[in-house]
Amino acid sequence: MESRKIGLLIALVGMLGATPDAMLLRLENDEGAVSSTILIWRYLLVGAIQFAIASSMSGVRGLLRASTLAPKCNFAAALLVTASNLGFVFSLLWVDPAKSLLLISLNSLWAALLGYAVCGDELPARTALAQGGALISLAVVFVPDCYELKPDALDLIPLATGIAMAAYLTLARFVALRLPRSSLELSPALGSLASIGFAVAMQRMQPSGHASGSRLTPRFFLFLSLNAAGIALYNTALVLCPRFITGAECALVLLGETVLGPVWVRQVPRTCGAAPSHRAFTRPSASPTHTRTGPSWPCASSCPCPGVEMRRV
Repeated sequence: MESRKIGLLIALVGMLGATPDAMLLRLENDEGAVSSTILIWRYLLVGAIQFAIASSMSGVRGLLRASTLAPKCNFAAALLVTASNLGFVFSLLWVDPAKSLLLISLNSLWAALLGYAVCGDELPARTALAQGGALISLAVVFVPDCYELKPDALDLIPLATGIAMAAYLTLARFVALRLPRSSLELSPALGSLASIGFAVAMQRMQPSGHASGSRLTPRFFLFLSLNAAGIALYNTALVLCPRFITGAECALVLLGETVLGPVWVRQVPRTCGAAPSHRAFTRPSASPTHTRTGPSWPCASSCPCPGVEMRRV
């Protein structure tokens, strides 16, 4: 199989692994855990699975040796992962969800620009057309809801989050091309573990709900394990697919999560409201707020469900 097809396949598998994210986070939330508890366990388990996957590919010694060949790149990559994780959370808390999703989804454009500037990647015509089509589609869907919103300095948060994602893909591409003996496979695990500190701080500000690990049901840990495994696949794809394809092509495939995520969520009705309607596929006002920390669907102000303010990682 030619290298480009391998890269596209890796990106596709990673994207599919992340698509049930919203559904599984909803199920975890329905088990009574608050956002901060979910985040702590999520980052912890994703980091552990990510380390296990990376170790299985080259062994613990081989992984550490490859990581030390480019320590600055690994440190920068871990910072970018952490920035992406936290950027998604702050984007949801402080910025309009529709505007956030539009700005974050521009990461494929930034990946194309950074890839050309840093790695000398040139997009094939078919990819450039797909890129343009994706951006036009995003504009058609999200711009009407953002049109009446006033510009705000907080808009820089989702914009920076998308740039951080693109920068990570570009860095992975750069390391694969210029430092082939080194590896960034450890960076997603380090970024996830670094994000736990933020989740712990969130939990201290939320006196209600379960403490981390207390009275959590077996079903919660089942959903959490499936969720963490899917996100670990996504993170692995972020590291591996730039070895075979450009960061822009990888980002373009990963945008499929935005489309397929609502399909999973429709399968899980909850007590505070019905599953997302057909408008979830056309309008952001009925769409989940997407982040790698998890999406939530808007509920009425009287909704008693805990943790719906949550929600990428």
